[in-house]
Amino acid sequence: MAWVRDEKPAANRVRNCMQQAEDGKIQLFMSWINVGEVHYMLTRKHNPKASEAFLMRLPSLPIRLMLPKEEAIVAAAKLKSSFRISYADAFAAALAFEENATIVTGDPEIRNMANATVKNPKVRRLKVEWIGPPSLT
Repeated sequence: MAWVRDEKPAANRVRNCMQQAEDGKIQLFMSWINVGEVHYMLTRKHNPKASEAFLMRLPSLPIRLMLPKEEAIVAAAKLKSSFRISYADAFAAALAFEENATIVTGDPEIRNMANATVKNPKVRRLKVEWIGPPSLT
């Protein structure tokens, strides 16, 4: 959301991540559940044109879009039942666990999950890179 709304300095970090992905240095992932979340938030907080523009631009972005499978849906439900997070945030976290990836976020709910541990099938920790306001660190 920070990138879509050009919120500095977080948007700059997201742009940097996308450039690194374009250069083949990193891989970016996003759940289709979170695509839906961005779409409805843009519609509610801005206007339907902004949300449609996001959807039109999405295929050109260096982001691997992931359609959740049954295992991911169950993993997200387990995370939702264990942490005070939205269901959409649970999908982002479940995807990060699945891909052993770091979540780059300014969402305080996800920030509070930093270093959370899941056992599935081995112990893993949720890695979070905070790009939100310093007052929330």
